[in-house]
Amino acid sequence: EEYADFVPLRQSCFRPRRDHPPFSRAGLEQIVLAVEERIERPAAGRLVALFTNVTWDSSVLGRDLGFESMHHWLETVVSYFAAHPEHRLVIRAHPAEAKRRGKESREPVLGHLRERFPVLPDNIRVIEPDDPTSSYPIMADADIGLVYTSTVGIEMSVMGKPVILGGVSHYRGLGFTRDATSPLDLHRRLDETLADPSLGVEAVTLARRYAYAFFFDAPLPLPMVDEPIPGLARLTVRHSAELAPGRIEELDRVCDGILGLGTDLQNRYVLARDAVCSV
Repeated sequence: EEYADFVPLRQSCFRPRRDHPPFSRAGLEQIVLAVEERIERPAAGRLVALFTNVTWDSSVLGRDLGFESMHHWLETVVSYFAAHPEHRLVIRAHPAEAKRRGKESREPVLGHLRERFPVLPDNIRVIEPDDPTSSYPIMADADIGLVYTSTVGIEMSVMGKPVILGGVSHYRGLGFTRDATSPLDLHRRLDETLADPSLGVEAVTLARRYAYAFFFDAPLPLPMVDEPIPGLARLTVRHSAELAPGRIEELDRVCDGILGLGTDLQNRYVLARDAVCSV
């Protein structure tokens, strides 16, 4: 019954994601079973889930702080768990690396990892990007989440899971994540969180407020973008004149925000942060 509250909790805060159809309880139980059949919980330690970004994603580029790169962060985590065999680490490679045939990533994260660690310790499991297993039951089953900048960190925090950030995410420093500043600091935070993987009610409340503001209040719809196939967007305009100022209100607001001519775009993200900071 530990998964009983998972579906309504997620649905109460998030619209269905493009790559994850709305859950049914029966469907979730089948996916959870598939995960549990392959990922055995440690007898006495913790189960930790790490979620990678796509290497070339804009949410990763230039977002390094205490690590040289996401790869450096990943190597640090793997080295830590190699020295702590009592705990189990599950690495979920981002599905977008292999989601579209012919558009697979040329920089797979696991390729780099295997160059650095040709043989992984027995307590570390890898889920390939083309594995159909949903990430959400893994999130629900884990005691702790590790992300570089992925929004999975928001979602796990909403679920009451402690999350340790490695990179400079837009939700870093808002009070509901544990933010590593160096490899040594990451080791310290892992030690502390593995000893006590609890997340207080106040932190969960902060995460829920930010999640709602970020996913619902901050985005702007763009009517000139169509998505006939999930994950494959296209512009519907036929001539650049259709994008001229005054033609599409939402686009004007985005452009004004980028050019510093208006405050609407900035205010949407300021409000998202204030939704947390004003608690």
